[in-house]
Amino acid sequence: MSTEEALQEYDQCAKKVFSFRNKKWTTATEKFRATALKEVIQDLVRRRDMGDEMGDLTLEHDSKGQCFVCAMPAKEVAEPWRIRSFTSEYDQFAPGIKIWEAARATAAASFYFKPMPLRVQNRNTEDFIDAAIGCNNPVEYLHREAADRIGGGRRLGCLVSIGTGTRIVKIDRAATGLRNILHLPKFIRELLGTLKNTATDGEEAHRRVLDRVDRYPNAYFRFNVPDVADQVRLHEHLKIHTLKSTAARYLSDPSVAPQIGTVAATLAQNSSEHGLTLGHLGENVS
Repeated sequence: MSTEEALQEYDQCAKKVFSFRNKKWTTATEKFRATALKEVIQDLVRRRDMGDEMGDLTLEHDSKGQCFVCAMPAKEVAEPWRIRSFTSEYDQFAPGIKIWEAARATAAASFYFKPMPLRVQNRNTEDFIDAAIGCNNPVEYLHREAADRIGGGRRLGCLVSIGTGTRIVKIDRAATGLRNILHLPKFIRELLGTLKNTATDGEEAHRRVLDRVDRYPNAYFRFNVPDVADQVRLHEHLKIHTLKSTAARYLSDPSVAPQIGTVAATLAQNSSEHGLTLGHLGENVS
């Protein structure tokens, strides 16, 4: 899809998935019914008419590129599993995973939707949730997959990372005495929020990649709207206009707009002058 098409589809999907009618009132662990999420994804895949299995993307439509999504085992939050549109010796899932299944699993946000069962290599079924905790920025996994797929010696054009917005992380604390005691509930809420934000922070992965290639011009680009994650939460689709206008202001900023032009030119010309390969991203280059 084009960017405009993707935005239109998201608007329509969000209205159905996060509607008041789709709220789940019988449990405290999921806010919305996952059936609506499943159905809107299935409908979108059907209308695109490009096959319904992840592997279909590379059979007749490899000009569209290759992709993977991350999902986390619900019972063991550690290393995310990758659901690929291409075959790999590291595949952990059974063949034949549907596009809607992969999308449903990677979108199974904690406290929003129930986990998604997927078939794994041993033919058993395991539950998966989204990989936001521990892998909210999969840039380093992208590097691993690309290097495994096409080789670490392949020339790197540029790596583009797009974030979901940063958050302001702070913990206020009253100094001493009675005010300190009265402030305790707020302090605990902010502490828990900070721990959650740290666990889902995508900037740490960004900083690690930046540290490796920062001295190489136009090798790596990161676009991430500041502080917007606090303004619009996942289910607040009625605030999408706020997200769009904030993103538009960010992209037109004099410090950001020229970078977009540079990325477009680099991709269009398939050229780079930094001399890096995919293998360089896995080490501290000097």
